[in-house]
Order: sequence, then C-alpha cells, then structure tokens
Amino acid sequence: MAKAQQQWRCSRSEWRYATGGVIRDNAGDWRGGFLYWIESGSAVMAELWGIYHGLQIAWRKGTQFLILQSDSNLVLDLIKQTPNPLHRHANILGGIHRMLSQNWVV
Repeated sequence: MAKAQQQWRCSRSEWRYATGGVIRDNAGDWRGGFLYWIESGSAVMAELWGIYHGLQIAWRKGTQFLILQSDSNLVLDLIKQTPNPLHRHANILGGIHRMLSQNWVV
C-alpha cells in the first residue's frame, strides 16, 4: 500500500505557492516525490494541486492501494463532497474526483 503525503509552502514576499509531496510504500520506503510552483492562488489551492499531482504520480506508478494524507480538514471535506461546478476550485476538484474514480482503493 502506498502512502501519499503532500505539503504546501508559500513565499509571502512574492505570494507564490508551491506544492510538493512524497510517495512511500507500506514499508515507508520512498517511491517518488514532486514539487510544483503555483504562480497564484491560496493555501487551499496549493493543497488541492498537491493531492492531484500525488494521485497522478501514484496512478502512473501502478499503485492499487493508497492512503492519502492531508493536514487540511477543509480540503478533505471539499474532496468528499459532491462536485459543485460553481465552486471556485471546481476545475481542480473535478480532476481529483476523476483520479479517485480510477480502479484503485483509496
């Protein structure tokens, strides 16, 4: 079972966000990682992009079982809700929901 952890960082002087994460196997060994810059947005947007990229990487690596961790209950609640096309983060939430609908156990 792979474990995807992600975090976000913000440079307040420039208001640029980055998101990154690691993917570990069930033994805790590193299986991949990523770092992406987000030119504008918010902490919530960075967290959502981190989850999306983590899911993409895990899927490309053939992961079938996944534990997704986030330190943001707000973001987890957004992901658990039925997608709302009028939500300000509808595009990235739709991408996450499409990734979660793949044939794996999350």
